[in-house]
Amino acid sequence: MSADHSEHVGVRRMSLLEELKHDLVDPVKTFAEEVYDDTIGDAKRFYSAQAKKVQRGVRSAEKRTKEKTAAFRREQEEMKKRRKKKMKQTAIILAVLAVIVLVIFSLALSQNI
Repeated sequence: MSADHSEHVGVRRMSLLEELKHDLVDPVKTFAEEVYDDTIGDAKRFYSAQAKKVQRGVRSAEKRTKEKTAAFRREQEEMKKRRKKKMKQTAIILAVLAVIVLVIFSLALSQNI
């Protein structure tokens, strides 16, 4: 075997390996990349949808919390107004009673004199 023949066989083997790579490895690699991209894409879409769902839930919870807090504050203000009104009524009643007691006491003292 001559050097030219060995070189020709080596070149032919390299050519066959390139063809084999082109025929077998490249399609498998392309398929694997497509599967990976699809899987990652599906996962991204899934987790993106989940994140949006969680964000909507958080915004909804914040809104409900604000509404409940506002309702609680309104209720507290109403209770405060009712207490104030009741205290005014009680003060007026006590003042009227004090005046009546003073009048009765004055009449009693003037009758004894």
